[in-house]
Amino acid sequence: MLLFYRLLIEYTEDKDNEADRWKGYVYVVCMVVIAIFQVTAVQHSLYIAFKSAMRVHTSIIGVVYAKVSHILYVEVCNHSQI
Repeated sequence: MLLFYRLLIEYTEDKDNEADRWKGYVYVVCMVVIAIFQVTAVQHSLYIAFKSAMRVHTSIIGVVYAKVSHILYVEVCNHSQI
């Protein structure tokens, strides 16, 4: 992306480039395509991180629930024997 910024700045500083006008459009289109790819990659990585966090969260809740259920079951059995 920095390369395209530098090329675009060099292109705009040269005032006698009417024949090379297409280069400016190519630089801008390339910058837009790179920005779209960058946003897509960041969004995908955030999606993977969120999905992984939700799986960890769910598994921790499941383990805690199983442990509490077992403890309550043992206590109920101990009280019913008395």
